[in-house]
Amino acid sequence: MEAEQLNSTLIKLHHVELEIMDEIHRLCVKHQISYFLDSGSALGAVRHGGFIPWDDDIDIGMLREDYERFIEVAKQELDNRFFLHTHETDINYLLFFAKIRKNGTKLRVEGDELFAHHGIWVDIFPFDNVSSNSFIAKWEIKIGRMLKRLYDNRVGGKRRSSNLGRMKNFLICWISTERFRRWFEKFCLRYHGCATKNVTCFSYKMARQFNLLFPRSAISSSIPCKFEDRHYYLMSDYDTYLRTMYGNYMALPPKEQRTYHINGKVCFEV
Repeated sequence: MEAEQLNSTLIKLHHVELEIMDEIHRLCVKHQISYFLDSGSALGAVRHGGFIPWDDDIDIGMLREDYERFIEVAKQELDNRFFLHTHETDINYLLFFAKIRKNGTKLRVEGDELFAHHGIWVDIFPFDNVSSNSFIAKWEIKIGRMLKRLYDNRVGGKRRSSNLGRMKNFLICWISTERFRRWFEKFCLRYHGCATKNVTCFSYKMARQFNLLFPRSAISSSIPCKFEDRHYYLMSDYDTYLRTMYGNYMALPPKEQRTYHINGKVCFEV
């Protein structure tokens, strides 16, 4: 995309995402469901007071119990301008987190061709309990990361050229996608209902690269924060969270790393 067109598209995209976020915020406040801006959205709120200038999405997180409550509320009360996108509402949606999409919009990305809905979205990530022993918890995250990679390979039909890769492909090809999905979800929920000291998000793409282990106390409560011309919620101990995610998070990345993710995507209203 040309720079001017890209900037115009980004502004429109942000406008729709804020609409979606307003609806999520409304439901959470009404039903006292705790949420927090997550990943780059949390970083943007702290460092920029809103979107990171070259970011194109909004991510939020919830502890699993809040996530499940929100899904149930959204089924009943989500405004009809929006669509709750989960495996339950679309059997071809194979991700392990929910999206709230805006009806009447489209944002095409690679890999979503079979999805029932292609509207602009906000991602909602569930955070699950892991062992209170940090050493054990990190191994649990490693296992979860391995299972997630195998699941992604099974869903995407990827083929590996190495002997080990071919052996993995042979083993997982006999397991149905739905059964694999249930296994992974059961693994994520094995501490469900236990107030462990540590949590993680198994759905993170970044979890393939880092052991993202967070103290439950850092994200179990939220505080108001400015985001553009709105006020949403941020995890109370955002410093611990952001340092775990990004290290020195207030330092801007080199210019060559400030890339627009929407390059090559098509965003338009229908």
